[in-house]
Amino acid sequence: MSSVEEKRPEVEISETEKVESEDTKRSGPFDPSNLDYNKYQNMYYESGYPDQYQFAMPPVDPIQPVQLPPFYNNLPDAPLPPFNYPQQPQYPIPEQPYSMPMPTPSAPVENNYYPTQTEKPQSETQQQEIPQTEIPTYESQEKLQHEPVPPHLEQSPVQSPVQIPVSTTERDKFINKLKGLLKNVTKKEYPTLEEKFIELEIENWDQLKDLKYSPEYVIGDNKWRIKLFPNGNGENGKNHVSLYLENLTVKEDNLLHVAANYVLFLRNYNDYSEHLAYGSTLDYFNINNSSAGYDQFIDKLYLNNVNIETQKGLLEDNKIVVGAYVRVYKYIRKEQYIEEIKKALNEDNSDEVIADDIYEWRIDNWSELKDYEKSPEFISGGYRWRIKLFSKGFSPVFKDYISVYLNSVDAKNDETIHINAKAIFYIRNFNDFSCLKSTGEKISSLNYATKSRVWGSHCFAKRSELFRKSSNTNKSLIEDNKTVIGVFIRIYKYTQETFLETIKKLIDDENHEILKEDYHEWEVENWSKIENEENRAEFNAIDQTWQVQLFPNGYSDAFKDYVSIFMDNVDSSVDITNHLCIKRVFYIRNVNDYSIFGSETSKFTYYDKGCYSRGTGKLVKKDELYSKKGITNKTLIEDDKAVVGVYLRAYKYEEKQFIKEISELIDDGERETVGEDYFEWNIKNWDRLSNEILSSEFNIGGQKWRIKVYPNGNEQDAKDGYLTIGLRNESITNDDQFAYANFVVAVRNTNDYSCYKTRELLSFRRFTKAENEFDMIRYTPLTSLYEKNEYYGRSILEEGKITICAYIRVYNNNIEHEIEEKRKLNIPFVN
Repeated sequence: MSSVEEKRPEVEISETEKVESEDTKRSGPFDPSNLDYNKYQNMYYESGYPDQYQFAMPPVDPIQPVQLPPFYNNLPDAPLPPFNYPQQPQYPIPEQPYSMPMPTPSAPVENNYYPTQTEKPQSETQQQEIPQTEIPTYESQEKLQHEPVPPHLEQSPVQSPVQIPVSTTERDKFINKLKGLLKNVTKKEYPTLEEKFIELEIENWDQLKDLKYSPEYVIGDNKWRIKLFPNGNGENGKNHVSLYLENLTVKEDNLLHVAANYVLFLRNYNDYSEHLAYGSTLDYFNINNSSAGYDQFIDKLYLNNVNIETQKGLLEDNKIVVGAYVRVYKYIRKEQYIEEIKKALNEDNSDEVIADDIYEWRIDNWSELKDYEKSPEFISGGYRWRIKLFSKGFSPVFKDYISVYLNSVDAKNDETIHINAKAIFYIRNFNDFSCLKSTGEKISSLNYATKSRVWGSHCFAKRSELFRKSSNTNKSLIEDNKTVIGVFIRIYKYTQETFLETIKKLIDDENHEILKEDYHEWEVENWSKIENEENRAEFNAIDQTWQVQLFPNGYSDAFKDYVSIFMDNVDSSVDITNHLCIKRVFYIRNVNDYSIFGSETSKFTYYDKGCYSRGTGKLVKKDELYSKKGITNKTLIEDDKAVVGVYLRAYKYEEKQFIKEISELIDDGERETVGEDYFEWNIKNWDRLSNEILSSEFNIGGQKWRIKVYPNGNEQDAKDGYLTIGLRNESITNDDQFAYANFVVAVRNTNDYSCYKTRELLSFRRFTKAENEFDMIRYTPLTSLYEKNEYYGRSILEEGKITICAYIRVYNNNIEHEIEEKRKLNIPFVN
């Protein structure tokens, strides 16, 4: 199958169309076992297809034995395996020997033109039976032009010293060999509708630049054409000739499906024996797959390779022939559309296939359906499923379509069951297998790891197309109020790689930059005997030390029906500058089966000295630990063992994350907020500062504020080597004015939001004219500003730069709240 071709402008060239119809059914595939291998020892046969072969030049019975002119003895030898090229070859070659595998029909492959080899000379008896003819040398050309032509050359004149006339026999033999390259369809072949041999002569190859189409050919009531990219199709076809066969009829009729196989070839303009051909297995052409062929049919360097026997290459005198042999089959069997559905599966999964199943839901009363219908429950791959059909669309947005979904009954009922599968939906005429519409060839994997447990297509098919008749089959998808909706399901083994990919997909990065990610898991034995305080594990991940504590019977009475798990960041507990922004997934799984697991995913979580322990009280329900799951009947806890793990993903601190974290340090109680905001102040030349400095004025919550900093500490802190930071209110000028606020002050690296220290008030503050500022004494030791954080490798103060930040929240002036606050602290209230 080809990759998607790029559309490029056509190039006009001179051309001649040749079409050969085959009205008779072939007698059988070519059988190389009947050949005399001693006679044709240099023919190349493709392994894996014992009764078909792939060839660069087929052996041809000579019409007339010839002797080459003497000057040919001085020509350099053509390359022989293993392609040892002469010092000065007469054609371009790569620096290294070029050896690529033969193409397989199921995927684009790299192909090469292998120069044909010299055959063994004919036996003496054979040479006597065929008259000898001497071909004139160059020295005798002028003489020959004035002498009578011998009778035996009059009907077959020699046009050049190395060109031999092509006979009808050679053409017929070539066509027969192309037929032999058609891979067997099945053990019991499908009936042939029509087959044809087509050619396109190109007489000005060097003028071709991009895409070239051949004329249209009608084969099996379908229009076909050859697509040629002389300079390769896209990046995958770079430095190669790309060649495809395209069905035009299926592009015009989205209900039509055509079964065919083909051989694509390039050959010498004058010699059928000099060619390169590749055959396909049975292929299916439809609206989603209208072209098939090879991105890398032949390396462009090999077009000019010269055959040592004929002194010819594929491209000669700027001429070449492109062609195909196409066989179209009748589409009348159920096996054909099942095979087509399977081929349409975008097979990029190397995991072991557990099961392939097709389920069909026949509907005999389409007009009587409700807007939403469910198919009967069915078993596929050992799991229970249903098809969900919305005959008028899933929602008003999709009212012009029918929507179809696949529901996993097992995964819906048990969140610890996970299934790795692919599926293709289709709808077809109940009585005609070729009148079919599917979801197409590009299908992503289903992984039932989310709570929705449903996968499908909102716009599966337009409602207006359901009753439209195909212009080719005269059938519609719904006929006599009947139709068939089906699904092909392929289920794969749930491997460790699939498990980890599932875990990763549970985390939503929200467009944040990922710094590091890692996971750790450990096997827990004797599960039933574990006490909550006994099970701890320490490990390293994302360059941090962590400690996990598992609570098999819940963290507290509130979580007694669950398994709880918490994780401490050891580095943050001892380093005030260590700040982490992470998301994590806790999980518990079966020891031997990756498909059986339960998990819990966090939102953005921040670790620092103020909060270095995080976790979840509800990892998984205790009654799910021993319930049997799916087709394996396995449980989370098996043989009193399970695996517990965590997947961690660390993110670069961004401004909004930093602001969010420090804002959460403020405890509002039940106070009504009237305004809040964030302000930061970038300071340069810190080491030159000595006295008190003030920031510019800024407005938050209807109040004007300034940040006040003592770079070397106020009078008291300077003695002990501490930094002093304060907040001043500039709005209150009268005795009857006051403002209630709480705030957090942080100092951070100017270029890195993750490198910072914070300090917040323990309770809200009342600002008045007499007390219009509040100083945080002993904020942090001055030496800590220069200490580098081990995780990020940065210090708060770098190159004389530092940033002072404040998050301020202003509250409604409610005296009752103040009185209650003072009462709790046993402080008398003074108005």
